[in-house]
Amino acid sequence: RKPFVEALSGLLIGLESQVPKIYSKTTPPLLEKYGFSEEEVTFFSIHIVADLEHGEKGFEIVETYATTDAQRETCVRLVKEATMMRRLYLDGVYRKFIVEAEGKKLAA
Repeated sequence: RKPFVEALSGLLIGLESQVPKIYSKTTPPLLEKYGFSEEEVTFFSIHIVADLEHGEKGFEIVETYATTDAQRETCVRLVKEATMMRRLYLDGVYRKFIVEAEGKKLAA
């Protein structure tokens, strides 16, 4: 129901453009520390490459089709909101699986 340029800014720029940097840091430990095979981390490897392209295309589309100051401001706001959602998600994963695990070890 919103203009496509707004949806693309949140999805492609706000979310997918973050994936290559995140997965580039989290995938090597899966291989080196936790012993996953290349096949088992294929999802992450593919998204490092694919989402780099998706993010770049998102920037191009938004730069082309967000033609008014109001649209550009909305797109920037949506990118910030999507970025914050990702951050809250990652913080929640950290709290659930790292902080709770450490707390259980200390209680034992």
